[in-house]
Amino acid sequence: MVMSGAWVALARQSPRIDLKSLVGNLSSEAELESIGVHGLMGHGLSLKQANEVSKEPSQNMSYQWVTACSPVYPSSLLDLPNPPAVLWVSGDISLLGQVGVAVVGSRNCTPYGRSVAGSVAGAIVSSGGVVISGGARGIDKAAHEAAPSKTIIVLGCGIAHSSVRKWRQWERENGGLLVSEFHPEQPPTRWSFPQRNRIIAAISAGTVVVEAGVRSGATITARNASELNRDVFAVPGRIDAPASQGTNRLIASGAHCLESTGLIVEFLAGRVEDSRRLVAALSRASTVGEISDKLSLSIPVTCQWLSMLESSGAVVRASGGRYLLSTLNL
Repeated sequence: MVMSGAWVALARQSPRIDLKSLVGNLSSEAELESIGVHGLMGHGLSLKQANEVSKEPSQNMSYQWVTACSPVYPSSLLDLPNPPAVLWVSGDISLLGQVGVAVVGSRNCTPYGRSVAGSVAGAIVSSGGVVISGGARGIDKAAHEAAPSKTIIVLGCGIAHSSVRKWRQWERENGGLLVSEFHPEQPPTRWSFPQRNRIIAAISAGTVVVEAGVRSGATITARNASELNRDVFAVPGRIDAPASQGTNRLIASGAHCLESTGLIVEFLAGRVEDSRRLVAALSRASTVGEISDKLSLSIPVTCQWLSMLESSGAVVRASGGRYLLSTLNL
């Protein structure tokens, strides 16, 4: 596939410009190639930047891309001061149009944190949402593994870089979507990961921080989410545990204290129809038959759904075989 050099150059420049004015005045992707240097400067680009966009040669690409003019480009990215001009993608692109929740945290997580990340991810998917994270080891990986086909991995390097090989293989085998704002061949750098975190925060309806140090990528993502007026949840932990210092401080600073995965189901209820119906069905303790009737689902499908939610901790089984939304502490 041949990609316009104008978009390649604009993608390289986008962290340093606010391209909303430019994109808002383009009727198509192709129009960027003919807008000219003066037209580009009229939308905030410097002379040097405009010249680069105008003169960049077209490139052959092995990966699909989504420009800011595309109908599948997440409009929530335009809430950023410097939204990416291009996203390179691999996998199920329809996931970009679904409601997502970020699950982020420490690379050096505890077994408890890994378990909680999996439970939160399971609750998100069972409620009709998509899990979003950065593909790092630890909390990110645990969340992705609990939601293999309903997960978006936002990369801190180009999608074709050798360090992403394992995730490309994983996506081919399990589904999901890989996303990067960086040129496919770009290697990871110190600044590319914090830059990536703003993408995670912007495309997510809310962000859950499971475990994190006080100064960490996860807390940067939470700060980005807060600045974008997104909901931030943090899992409380022991006051003497390094992995909980960041999350406890987030709670003290105003983040929602995530006491149970049922809170995630309730959060998604205002955004996802499946979750809204589920919360309504579990407004009081109900039997499988009652829930089946309320959701207009067969008994086997209802049991399968309840089993997934119960395993994630979002739903608990009460006396008499009745189910209700969890309020138990994680």
